Amino acid sequence: MSSFTRTLTRLAAAAVLLWQCAALSAAGEPRVTILFTHDLHARLDSFALPGGGEGGGFARLAALAAEERKADPGGTLLLDAGDFCSGTLFDAILPDEAPELNAMARMGYDAVTFGNHDFEAGPANVTAGLAAVRAGPRPEIVLSNTNLSEEKPGSAELARALAAWPVKKYAVFSRNGLKIGVFGLMGREAAFYVQTPGLSFTDRIAAASETVKALREKEGCDMVVALSHSGTSSAPDRSEDSLLAAAVPGIDVIISGHTHTLLKKPLAVGNTLIVSSGYWGRRLGRLTLEKKPGGGFRAAAYRLIETGPGPEDKALTGMVEGWKRRTEELYLGKYGLKFDSVVAFSPFPFVPPTNVENSTEPLAAGDLAADAFRAEVKAAEGLDHKYISAAFIPLGFLKSELPEGIIRTPDVFRVLPIGAGPDGKAGYPLTAFYLTGADISRLLEAEATLARVNADARLETSGVRFSWSLGAPPFARIKDVSLEEPDGTYKPLAKEKLYRVVMSAHAALYLSISFKPALIPLGPAGAPLNDIKEAVIYTSPGGKAELKEWVALARYLASFPRTGPGGLPQVPERYRAPRNSETVLP
Repeated sequence: MSSFTRTLTRLAAAAVLLWQCAALSAAGEPRVTILFTHDLHARLDSFALPGGGEGGGFARLAALAAEERKADPGGTLLLDAGDFCSGTLFDAILPDEAPELNAMARMGYDAVTFGNHDFEAGPANVTAGLAAVRAGPRPEIVLSNTNLSEEKPGSAELARALAAWPVKKYAVFSRNGLKIGVFGLMGREAAFYVQTPGLSFTDRIAAASETVKALREKEGCDMVVALSHSGTSSAPDRSEDSLLAAAVPGIDVIISGHTHTLLKKPLAVGNTLIVSSGYWGRRLGRLTLEKKPGGGFRAAAYRLIETGPGPEDKALTGMVEGWKRRTEELYLGKYGLKFDSVVAFSPFPFVPPTNVENSTEPLAAGDLAADAFRAEVKAAEGLDHKYISAAFIPLGFLKSELPEGIIRTPDVFRVLPIGAGPDGKAGYPLTAFYLTGADISRLLEAEATLARVNADARLETSGVRFSWSLGAPPFARIKDVSLEEPDGTYKPLAKEKLYRVVMSAHAALYLSISFKPALIPLGPAGAPLNDIKEAVIYTSPGGKAELKEWVALARYLASFPRTGPGGLPQVPERYRAPRNSETVLP
């Protein structure tokens, strides 16, 4: 054997020894590293970061995860705690391409769970999306507290798709000689937002207790990790994962999703560590656990690694570009848009919707979107148009703000990204129907009483002026309401009169089931509509393309005078500051 060969052999042996040492603590106990994400919300492409620059994106996240794995390839897990779908234009091709799950398979995720937003496209899209995953090896999908009845439309197909994957209560992995059980859980609040027919969720504490027992006693697991789409909160009674840890002490680690929380250090509840890395894949969480001699695990290291500018997984970058083209072919083309089309220019920034939650502060972006609804229904209906007196948008349905400067197609979609319409395509359509003046007054009473504790009760409006007293009894606070007339004047609300209003199909359904007695959409003669589909607005009279709420906003932006740079439509100065449609009396 030559000296060169002997040197290579010694180096190889040293590398193996170093790798083995990396898997052990100073006391000789094995270590495990958990890389984790949650609430990715389909941010496959990179995006602008606060303060400037660009970051995020699955290609950067993939490269970062691969680099972190190198330190201990035999002792690392990559996990996600749900809401990997919903929030960007890639949702439009979920049933055809399943871009999020295909990307996560490429990235090497070991296990993921579903969040509430992963079901909001409806059972048919979830079913088709699971079947469209071609990359591999595919991650385990774990969810322990589902209850699926096959009697509702589409639920039998969904049940078969979940079984075919298969979606299981838990999965068991071997890392550095340790058996690690990973299970999924849908939280109580998150479960409330899942409106998939036939799908419900059992009590999370009972399901977790049963699953942990099976992992410890049946599977003989050394470590148990919960992928919990439940979240934490500063309010103790709402911090679901803190309550979970206290109630089920057999969980070693909870990867906590849903609330978009950023925990700069693990939250310890008993012997359980709770970790969260924020949202949109802006950070990759890294928790290294060391087995304690007396049993259980301690955090040996914890980092939240920024996914800013850096190396990218080139194959995944190519996949994302391909999905952009497919989005244009299958969805955007019918609206005359390209994935990266420039829609308009804003000379000023918009306040994010989250900044005014739990307050009575007005929101200029809400004014803009609500005005867009009224204007674009009128444009779509043409000569068949019947006057729209008012538009309503629950604040919680506005998921992002428009950027200052160039506004592109994906920026507009991110403002109103949730759900799918009767056509099965991404985005809820606008609906126009009638309400009595009394029902509009009830709607505003809910706003006056509940808006500061429930963002979905906070209403962004167009064509409405009203005042209310903070000191009056709940649901009896409204003092004055007036609605805009076709000539631009405002007249007091008449309780018995029928007014035509516009809101998304989702908002109409939400409001109809949230009120007791129900707030029922009416036809022009005052009779209840049989189905909200009767009120859907299309892009032209007799057309087949639903006027999605985000498309209405895009068209409204594109209609502004071309006074921006390069002749772009420019957002008018009237939207720089919010208007005072709502007056809160002392």
